[in-house]
Amino acid sequence: MNQTLWLYIWRFQPFHNGHKSIIDRMIQENEQNLILIGVSDSYETTENPYSYTQRLGFMSDTYQDETNIAFWPLIDNDSDKKWVQQILWIWYIQKVKKIQLYCWSIAEDSAIKVIKQYENLFTWKQLDIIEIDRNIVPISGTQVRHEMKTEWVESIENLVPNEVYDSLKKTG
Repeated sequence: MNQTLWLYIWRFQPFHNGHKSIIDRMIQENEQNLILIGVSDSYETTENPYSYTQRLGFMSDTYQDETNIAFWPLIDNDSDKKWVQQILWIWYIQKVKKIQLYCWSIAEDSAIKVIKQYENLFTWKQLDIIEIDRNIVPISGTQVRHEMKTEWVESIENLVPNEVYDSLKKTG
């Protein structure tokens, strides 16, 4: 069994082609890939328009034929330390010794900042962070949400995977 798990943590509000580019790279390069989808109590807001179930659906539809990827919820917590401990628990049940975490920017990614703050909790495991150049697919969730708010779904056709676009178009 491969002793490394490749991990990507994000809110995916909504899941767009920038996220997809990272996940596609992970799938091509690795045997075990885990995507942690941030879960918040509040959704249907400007910052968090989609529920966990909706975002999981977008991603599951996009990757329905992939066998080396799994999606798990990562529950928001009032304590950063408890949030990191949740990641460690998920990691523990995966039974791997090493984790490689993909991100856009080590300096700007809020999840990475929190993980680095509690890096001492990872002493029994090896943690590597792989930074991906955001300019490969320069899209942000804020940009997608703004487009949808001002122009609606038709304006984001080239910003999100086809499966996401089709789903959003159906639901209005």
